[in-house]
Amino acid sequence: MVKNKNDNFMSNLKSNFEKNYKAVFDSNVDMIPSGLTAFDKFVGGIPLGKMVLIQALEGVGKSSLAVQLAAGAQKLGYPVIYFDTESSMSNQRFKELGFNLKDPNTFYVQPTTLQMIFGMIQNIIKIKESKSKTEDPTIIIWDSLAATPALEEIEKTDIDGVEIGIRARIISQGLRIITSMLTKANISLIVVNQYRVKMNSMSSWGGPQFTTPGGNAPRYHAFYIVELKDGKKFGKDDVGDDFGKLVRVKTLKNKFLPPLVEFSMYYTYTHGFDNIWTAFYTLKNAKIIKASGPWMSLSSYPDKKFHKSGFKSLYLSDKGFAKAVDAELNKLQPSINIMDTEDKDPIEDTENVDNVNEGKTTGDENESNRKQK
Repeated sequence: MVKNKNDNFMSNLKSNFEKNYKAVFDSNVDMIPSGLTAFDKFVGGIPLGKMVLIQALEGVGKSSLAVQLAAGAQKLGYPVIYFDTESSMSNQRFKELGFNLKDPNTFYVQPTTLQMIFGMIQNIIKIKESKSKTEDPTIIIWDSLAATPALEEIEKTDIDGVEIGIRARIISQGLRIITSMLTKANISLIVVNQYRVKMNSMSSWGGPQFTTPGGNAPRYHAFYIVELKDGKKFGKDDVGDDFGKLVRVKTLKNKFLPPLVEFSMYYTYTHGFDNIWTAFYTLKNAKIIKASGPWMSLSSYPDKKFHKSGFKSLYLSDKGFAKAVDAELNKLQPSINIMDTEDKDPIEDTENVDNVNEGKTTGDENESNRKQK
């Protein structure tokens, strides 16, 4: 084997950097399972030491997904800190989604400003570095970025007097500070954001109809971005007490698995995302579950016939059937969707900075101002 001429240089460089710089020298990213089978398979799970972004319109299931991700981490024994700036989730709903607020490893708090959020995150990191092992995972949920005001907005008596783009600049600065700190402390930050109607959009001509508050920074710093959209709804006649809807999930960005993967998860109004019904609709759409009149069967388990309404009970009672379903799910390859063919995506691929560019007016605004003058 030929000796590399740069071996001595690289050895000295590595030794010098590790001694003089407080930095991370390993690009490996560990993932922990979320407890949602389809999410773990197609998105990768929860990345340790990284920030992830969940975004959608209201009422699709963003908060429910965040809570169930937190519940999955909680079941593994990891500390979970839940920042609820919306103050819209009841104790009963947390319980229905499988999240135990009384767990000793769980801390629930309602911060009031962006500055408080970033200050708390920095304190969590400092406490963890000084009092415990930094390699032990910790999960922080921020629900939601859209509902968190800046301190300047609260202190202003005149709402119109708030400086343009102030939230975007605070978020950008805060994320720049904490991103590398999260990695060193092995803390995962799951941020929920909400689409809103974009003012003065060109949606009539096929342009984006929605944007997200908070500027571009959350998108830049995210390890992956998950977008949720409402799909087909089902009543009790279809799935019994588990009536709900399909939610289309798309990874707009992913640094762990291929991006632009699209899949569906079944959301029940009673207990959130359901693994078994997600498996049913995933395999049905893949034509692995086939129907013959009212009866259905799994292609790899043809002897067992079932009605749609009896799929879940059969999965829970028949271990052989459940094993066959899980095996078929594991065989599926992710579906990469570069562009929606069903309908034009009304959601903008790039975020505005609260409809301004760091406080600067756009060309359209300047043109409008000139016309008014």
